[in-house]
This record gives sequence, structure tokens and C-alpha cells, in this order.
Amino acid sequence: MNHVVARLKDYSGQVATGLRILAVCFAAATASAGTAQASELSLIIHRGEKSIEIFAAMPMQTAVGALGLDTELLAGPNGEVDFWALRETHWLVGDELFKDVAVSQAGEPMPLEAMALMVHPEDDPIPFSTPIDGYLAVSVCTAPLDADNLPLDHLTLYTGLIGFPDEPMDPLTLTLPLSDETPDQVFVYDYFDGALKHKGIYAVPEDGTIALPGVPKPHTMTAGAVALLTIGLLGGAAVWRLRPSAKDKDA
Repeated sequence: MNHVVARLKDYSGQVATGLRILAVCFAAATASAGTAQASELSLIIHRGEKSIEIFAAMPMQTAVGALGLDTELLAGPNGEVDFWALRETHWLVGDELFKDVAVSQAGEPMPLEAMALMVHPEDDPIPFSTPIDGYLAVSVCTAPLDADNLPLDHLTLYTGLIGFPDEPMDPLTLTLPLSDETPDQVFVYDYFDGALKHKGIYAVPEDGTIALPGVPKPHTMTAGAVALLTIGLLGGAAVWRLRPSAKDKDA
């Protein structure tokens, strides 16, 4: 019996993983008709049971003017971006980009680590409203291999960061550094496990702090509960099959 329970637990874990992948893909497919392009600042919050991923999209002037990104991290002396050189240091630039953005939960700072950063030509915008959009934006450069280097003001910047808070579903607070270039509003898409929980446009107040609500904690069955339920169903089916029918009783 122990090996049966172990096999059922392993199977239930595989099913849960498969369902999460399907949920993310389904969310991307259903949202594709209404995807949004990068505005002054757009965020995709993707929460899991143990982590939070934050994808950000912004024009280069927002990254430089509002977040204080050093242009020398991206551009050469001529002010143009070498796409191939950027591929070698993209995660370092992502850390630098968010160094002055404070993210917290319940007043406690939430450390973030950059996963990747990519730039895309401004005149060829890409969809940005689902976690799949976020993954693709920071992983794949849409510029042709033979494309000329572009000036910073012709580019849109995308980055992805990850944190591991104790309660990923709790409310989030983001505080942007204040400057004349601080965005007036932020577009936010908030997901849990690939499912969109809410979206909205948040005005940036004078102190630069944006309060994002939490998302409901999912009601899920543990692997052990799934295994016990499966055993119960199999046992019930076996009893039903063994139970003599009325015809058998008459015989």
C-alpha cells in the first residue's frame, strides 16, 4: 500500500505542474486579444506559492530619467546600444535599474534579484500583459541579427525580477524614486499561477508609493489529500464491482 500511495503522490504532483503550465498558456491565449504595449511604466506581477516575479516595461527615457539608470551600462560612447554586447550583461543592468525602487510587504523590504533584461526597438512594440509576454520580452530580442545599433531614445526596455517573500499573495507596496520624470501612472497586471486576478491603472502619488492589493489564497488539495481521495474512489469502485447484483442474489 505504501508504494501505491507514493506513486499517487508523485502522479498528483505531475498533474499539478501540468495544470500550472496549462493555466499560464491559457491566460496568455485568452488575453492576446487585449494585450497592452509598454506605456510610461507597465508591470506584470506573477505570484506563485513561494515567489513573486515582477516584469517591467518602459520607454528608455523612463528608465534613465525616472529610475536613474546609467546610460553607460547600455550604450557606447556614441550613445547607441550594441545588442550583442548587451546580451553579456543583461542581468547586471536589471539589478542596477531597480536599485532605487523599494518593494515591501507589511512594512518589510522584499529583496529582488534581476532575472534578465532586454531592449526592443520602440517602433516594433510587443505584447505585454501576461506572464508569458514577460518571459518572452526579457528573453528574446526582436531586432534582426543584422540590425543597426539604435540610440537609447529609440528603444523600449524590459526586465524581470524575482523575490521570495513568506507570503507572496499578500499586498505589495512599490515606492518609485521621485524626479521630474517620474511616471504619472503605472499599468499593473496581477497574476497568481498564470491566472489574472486583477488589473488596473494606478496614479503615482506625490510620495511615489503605490499600494497593490493582495490576491486570495488558493484553496488547493495537498498531494496527500489527492492520494487519499484517489484511494477512496478506487476502493469504492472495487466494492461496487464486488457487490452482488440483484440478479446474482436471486440465483
